[in-house]
Amino acid sequence: MAGLEYRGNRIGLNTGAGTTKLIESSKTLTKGDVVDLTSDVVDVVGAGNPMFGVVDGFVTKDGRPLQNAVSGTDYDGTYTAGGTGVETYVAAADNETDKQVKAVIRQFAPGDLWVALADAAIGTTGVSDEAGGYFDLVAGSDTLDESTYLTGTVCQFFSHGPDPVKGGNYVIVEAAEVQI
Repeated sequence: MAGLEYRGNRIGLNTGAGTTKLIESSKTLTKGDVVDLTSDVVDVVGAGNPMFGVVDGFVTKDGRPLQNAVSGTDYDGTYTAGGTGVETYVAAADNETDKQVKAVIRQFAPGDLWVALADAAIGTTGVSDEAGGYFDLVAGSDTLDESTYLTGTVCQFFSHGPDPVKGGNYVIVEAAEVQI
C-alpha cells in the first residue's frame, strides 16, 4: 500500500463527505496522498506542515470522474486509473487556467483514523511502535517518517500504535496538524 487508507472514525462521526479542489499546475497527485491547500489549489503537503486532507480521486472541472472523461477534451495531463497508491494524475502546466482538473479530497475530521506506512521499522526510534506519540511525513510523500517520532511534541499525525490488521510497519494515525 502506498498512501493513507481511511480506517473509520473513533468517535462515531460520519465523515465521508469530500470536497473538490483545483490541482496546482504541473503537480502530480496520487490517490492516498496527503495534501495542503494554498491559494485554493492543492499539492502534496511538505513535511511538518499543516494538512488539508487525503486525495480520494480526480474529476473534471464539471465534476465528472476522470476515468469517465476523454483525454484531450476533458483533461490534458496524464491520468492513470487504479486504487489507492495507483490512481494518479499529472497536471498539465496550464491546469489552473485551462482544463482545471480537480482532486476529490477527504478533509481531515476529528476522530478520523487512517492507516499509514512508516519509512523504517517501527520501534527503531525509541518507542515509535507504541501509541501516544507523533510522526511527521517524509518530505513530499505519504509515508510516515519513523525517525521523527516524538512524545510531548505535536507533529502531523498522532499515533494510535501499530495496525493489528496489516502488521509490519503500518501504524494507525489521526491527523494532528490540520488546516481548518
